[in-house]
Amino acid sequence: MRIKSVNFRQFRRFADLTISDIPPTARLVIMLGPNGKGKSSVFDGFLSSSRELGGWGFNINDDYFQRQADIANNDGAVRTVEFHSLVPLGQKERRKLFNVRTAHRNDPDFGAQRIERPAAAVDELRFSRTIDNDAAIKKNYDRYIYRTIDDVYDPNSNVNRKLSVEDYAATLVRRISEPLERVLPGLKFVSLGKPGQGDATFYFSKDGQNEFQFKNLSGGEKAAFDLLLDMVVKVEEFNDTIFCIDEPEAHLNPAVHGQCLQELYELTPGNCQLWIATHSIGMLRRARDLAIQNPGQVIFLDFDKNCDSQVDLKPVAMTRENWSQALKVALDDLAALVAPEQIIVCEGGNKATAGQLKEDAIDAVIYNQVFSQEYPGVRFFSAGSHSDTAHAKNALLSISSSVLTGLTVNRLIDRDDRSDVEVAEARASGVLVLKERHLESYIYSNEILERLYADREQLDKLDAII
Repeated sequence: MRIKSVNFRQFRRFADLTISDIPPTARLVIMLGPNGKGKSSVFDGFLSSSRELGGWGFNINDDYFQRQADIANNDGAVRTVEFHSLVPLGQKERRKLFNVRTAHRNDPDFGAQRIERPAAAVDELRFSRTIDNDAAIKKNYDRYIYRTIDDVYDPNSNVNRKLSVEDYAATLVRRISEPLERVLPGLKFVSLGKPGQGDATFYFSKDGQNEFQFKNLSGGEKAAFDLLLDMVVKVEEFNDTIFCIDEPEAHLNPAVHGQCLQELYELTPGNCQLWIATHSIGMLRRARDLAIQNPGQVIFLDFDKNCDSQVDLKPVAMTRENWSQALKVALDDLAALVAPEQIIVCEGGNKATAGQLKEDAIDAVIYNQVFSQEYPGVRFFSAGSHSDTAHAKNALLSISSSVLTGLTVNRLIDRDDRSDVEVAEARASGVLVLKERHLESYIYSNEILERLYADREQLDKLDAII
């Protein structure tokens, strides 16, 4: 199941929000933007829709769900979610449509003297609002234990009955331990304790200790394990679902944000969709990488809009401008200190600024415009003539190793009247050389002019301008 469009009116934070043009190929939807712009309100809309579709009922008069500016004269909130496929008719199937995790996933101390068979996950209504606490560890433990019992005694289970008990137990552990170790190297999930002897808890190996209980993990370790465990437990039952996680980075070390998103993405079944609301630069970077590796499967929604007016959100490309805004939200004043991955020094500018790096010179402006979507980590700066670009590159290289760690610097020059031999020599030395004489050869090519005049519906002037 995948979402096609959304419309929320007079609901929570929104006067009139429409999210549209979500392609059927989208497996991962990233919502980004400052606090208070309605990302969690979208998940509230999904929760309330899930309650109605699943037969639990929903009271729209709850003052939590009413848009606060319109409580006195509210004419009825609207929550419309359109899917790319038909909504199933059965109540059980409808209850699988959404699985939401709130940002308040606090479950610090888990240990139990007994286990109980919980209700089926699709029949569980743990919470109704994204401000509610979302403690899931104990119930997911019980589900994991009872799943093993069902695998053994249910003749219709999908378990391989040729497995030895040892191999079967290792398979159960491996489902969680492998993604957990990729997110938190050094922390290994090893067992579910001995629930039959009153020792019902998760055990880990850490720092040479093999009997490390869940309650003794750090807050970040618990947070990562909780997210991964919930996905591992749920995906077998929620196999046609919109998975939603509000701020999955909460409590996690920024260094592991990207890998955490990677694991959540890979655990999401292929016919499902994962929605993430995040401020994490690490998660946005990994999402960008996933978007490049999997065209059409990752989209970004920018919520930095005025929710008090009509807003129509469509997927946006993560251009340099959007990256800058995301950095500003996540890092505030530190955003200006974050260097690009690569700087390319090109020609352009005037004599007065020769040798200076200018991002507003025409060549740099055009290159940055053309390449910002496909290569958001690259920035172009003009520095004057081809010889000026060499001086500017050398100046940058002299400081990059000590100040701008990880930055690479390249040089781009026009071909001008260089021979094929001269071009080959320049490229052999690492210099980027245009195939055409200069940038204008591309900008004013017949192909570009024809597209321009077709876009302006003035093709009758094309021959004259060429």
